[in-house]
Amino acid sequence: MNYTRATSKVKIAWYVTGHGFGHATRTIALARKILKNNSNIEILFLSQKKQLNFIIKSLSKFKKQVFGRVNTYDISLHLKSFDEPDVERMEASLNDYLSHINEIITNEAPILKEFETQFIVSDCVPHAFAVANTLGIKSLLLTNFTWVKMYEGILGKEQTQLRQMYNLADYFIQLIPFREEIGISPYTKRGFYCRDFSEEKSSEIRKHLLENYENIVYFGMGMSVEYSNDLKKFFDNNRKTAFIIPSSFPKISNNCYPIPIDETESQNFAMAADYVITKAGWSTIAESLISGKSMVVLNRKNIPEDITTIEYLRTLGIQSISLDKILNPLVSEIPFKQVNIAEDKRVFSDILNLIREA
Repeated sequence: MNYTRATSKVKIAWYVTGHGFGHATRTIALARKILKNNSNIEILFLSQKKQLNFIIKSLSKFKKQVFGRVNTYDISLHLKSFDEPDVERMEASLNDYLSHINEIITNEAPILKEFETQFIVSDCVPHAFAVANTLGIKSLLLTNFTWVKMYEGILGKEQTQLRQMYNLADYFIQLIPFREEIGISPYTKRGFYCRDFSEEKSSEIRKHLLENYENIVYFGMGMSVEYSNDLKKFFDNNRKTAFIIPSSFPKISNNCYPIPIDETESQNFAMAADYVITKAGWSTIAESLISGKSMVVLNRKNIPEDITTIEYLRTLGIQSISLDKILNPLVSEIPFKQVNIAEDKRVFSDILNLIREA
């Protein structure tokens, strides 16, 4: 693929981890604002195939400014169940990733050079900074956690190579509730942001569902979490509630409404709900807080990222509850808490300023 464009163009390479779809959605939120107001900026996104396709589709309005490249090597969270990491698979995945680092850098550096990349953003792929270092260009780490904490917390082993790659970053935006000693300086602390909501679309969803139900629950288990048969009993026990569920779940009860598989704007479904039950994924939490939804968070006590997020949410009065305990009560008995926070719009200007400085 030939990425060559006029020299007046500003060209960014943006790495997005394939860990679920939350990193992709928050990348889309920023990219839309950047591309809308800066027609001279072009972005090459590098991610796993599913996430990359989602990003490109979500940014179809900016076809002339957006390019994609599948990021062959990445690391992620692998699970045996909702709250049980697959330690063996994670260790094997990490070893495979680290054993190919030199090959990855050798293969990706020429691609970014051909694109005439002037700046690299990574959320939160470690080797992006090694590639940036090889090319001699500035880089930004933008994340609420690093794979250092995830892998050290789950595997119980120091991750020196991962830490060394992250430490090559020139800039660091720590998204709340980041809490790690990673050693990158300078850094900036920022809050939650998300894709813009469509009040019209959200109202349409509400009107349709409330024709037959008393309230709506957005059930944010995530696209990468497998469906459990135990959920059917919960849905069946709450017949007066319409449940919006991930597109990856089967419609196991008549009151379940999977988000259409080709839908890119899931934030409007969260906005349409009265209540949110969700795992502690950063993007869904951001959408719920910014839209002021009454919510409760599913506790995953063995996932370091979730532990940090849940501890922060407790300071806001939002409770966490285990999945098995939430399957028994009626929706009216669940301890929802409504909190409304303002979107932190500074992240957008932060990135633009860094791009201009580069």
